[in-house]
Amino acid sequence: MHRTLTSLFALSLCLPCANAIAAKPEPADQALAQSIEQFLKPSEFLDVKISPDGKYFATSIMLAEDRGALAILRRSDMKLTGTFKMGGRDIVESFDWVNKERILLGIAESEGSRDAPSSMGEVFGVDFDGGEARMLAGGRRLGTRGRSMVRKDAKLERIYVIDSLRDDPDHVLIYVYPLGGKQGSYPRIERMHVRVPDREVLARSPVLDGDFLVDDQQRVRFAWGLDEQFEHTLYYREDNNAEWRHVPDPAGQQLEQYAVGMSADGTLAYLMAEQKSGPSELVSWDPKTGERKSLARNSKVDPSGLFYSTDGKHLLGAYFEDGRPSISVLDGAHPDVALLRTLMQAFPGEQVEIENATDDGALVVFSVRSDRHPGEFFLHDRASGKNSMLLSRRQWIKADKMAEVRPVEYKARDGQLIQGFLTLPPGSSGRSMPLILNPHGGPIGVYDSWGFDEELQLLASKGYAVLQVNFRGSGNYGRKFLRQGYRQWAGLMIDDQTDAVRWAIAEGIADPERICIYGASYGAYAAMMGTIREPDLYQCAIGYVGVYDLPLLLKDESVADYRASRDFFHKTLGKEPEVLSSISPTMLADRIKVPVFLAAGDEDWRAPKEHSERMRKALKRAGNNPEWMLALHEGHGFYRLEVNLEYYTRLLAFLDKHIGVESR
Repeated sequence: MHRTLTSLFALSLCLPCANAIAAKPEPADQALAQSIEQFLKPSEFLDVKISPDGKYFATSIMLAEDRGALAILRRSDMKLTGTFKMGGRDIVESFDWVNKERILLGIAESEGSRDAPSSMGEVFGVDFDGGEARMLAGGRRLGTRGRSMVRKDAKLERIYVIDSLRDDPDHVLIYVYPLGGKQGSYPRIERMHVRVPDREVLARSPVLDGDFLVDDQQRVRFAWGLDEQFEHTLYYREDNNAEWRHVPDPAGQQLEQYAVGMSADGTLAYLMAEQKSGPSELVSWDPKTGERKSLARNSKVDPSGLFYSTDGKHLLGAYFEDGRPSISVLDGAHPDVALLRTLMQAFPGEQVEIENATDDGALVVFSVRSDRHPGEFFLHDRASGKNSMLLSRRQWIKADKMAEVRPVEYKARDGQLIQGFLTLPPGSSGRSMPLILNPHGGPIGVYDSWGFDEELQLLASKGYAVLQVNFRGSGNYGRKFLRQGYRQWAGLMIDDQTDAVRWAIAEGIADPERICIYGASYGAYAAMMGTIREPDLYQCAIGYVGVYDLPLLLKDESVADYRASRDFFHKTLGKEPEVLSSISPTMLADRIKVPVFLAAGDEDWRAPKEHSERMRKALKRAGNNPEWMLALHEGHGFYRLEVNLEYYTRLLAFLDKHIGVESR
């Protein structure tokens, strides 16, 4: 019963959706469409949180590809008691129970499947029964393309709930970011009532674009952000009335550091600290003595997340993504660590995470996911030790039919160890496979990780091996590795990708006559540049919502008008027009000799369609007429199911023609 709850309330929230779905055009090959559609349907449930008293669950759901809502279910019978839904292309970005009756939530606007939804910076409140629903803070700003309208009485600021204050059921702490400053802004922390928009300022950031850490006594203890030279900096104070003081990094190298927590007695701080070489590490810092101690470190990768006790007061461990995820435990005697170990034993080979719990800790929501399934939510009863299934993100996915995602390592030409992931078709030998190199977007700071990816699974289901690479410039591998990617979009990054393909050939995994490179955003740039740099290595290239003209990229208003973005791109990409032109695929199209497929969204503001249109024209001038798809009313990645069905049907046909069965 729990696995089909969407069918019970999705239509009641969005009756017009039923007609829209029924009226969609049927694709020519219905069997192919059905085999594709299971991978393209969005997750039904995104997150689940139990109320402080354990009587209700709140869950964020998807009504359609780009529209979401919040549903509240009574735990005793899993019946719907209340809902909250916005209009347009809105989804529930975040939500929290702030007391046993009320939920505060934030809304985001869907931009594209390859881009994170754009937060509206609004706070809404709703009761467990759907009553008392109202906006408490924020107001939509008119976007540059008219996507959102601002209320006449709204201030230009974005607001987010950062602490639900377990010991104060009537208030929360909010982060307030004033808008309109092209040089950045000085945020503040405020206390706000959960039913009326009464607010009190607790702290103002001493640095641009600051972030904060608040202790259990509602004291704002840390702030970090950008100084006058736009370098990262950290500040500390004893309480809300004390002066801020700078916390230098011990190496004196302007290494990035930020606060992630404090000990239960408030005497020690926990910092995520960048290292001059090697990965970042989790350290403790004594504000009185300045003493630092390493708490958790991995020789290859940065800490990727933290494990706190269910009451939020104790830091218990750090997660690392060195291939498959793992955890380094800091306090093995804590009962929540014992619970996590028990759950991991119950679900061997899965990634298990404790998500939230009732105030007394008696009932715990946890999630289970892997490379072969996108995740399920369970409820653990500490008294009985019983685990009960709650909801599945995509109940139609059959894990035993999915592909394994294997962590891999290889040495680049300069000896640097590079990590990545290899997805092989289910049941295949893994030898002499048609291979797709799939560079990630970003590129700086982004990285691929182990887990379920619907696109990888779709490609593997059609017989393709897919290779992902965390090339230089990727996150998760420390400061030096990241900075080696600066101004190397067309250089070292491409070399690392090329070396990955040559490794796959040498290992006998890839058929050297059937290799294609396919990516989105920067990955699309890499797809074009890879074929330019290595004309004999690939048989085809696919660019999806890509950037191909680098001088045009730096002229975009989201980059040119905001100093932090502009400085970041100048530092990591470059700024000299002649240099950027020399590494723009639009200027080098005559060197691309393989078939190309380009796809773009006409409302993409992250990588505007002009990039793809210029790339298409440049290829045509060079005598290489690419396959082309421009999706109307779509952004940085396609949302609507019918559009995705068309795109992936055409993409699979393109792959099959050039490296698949049809190509042999």
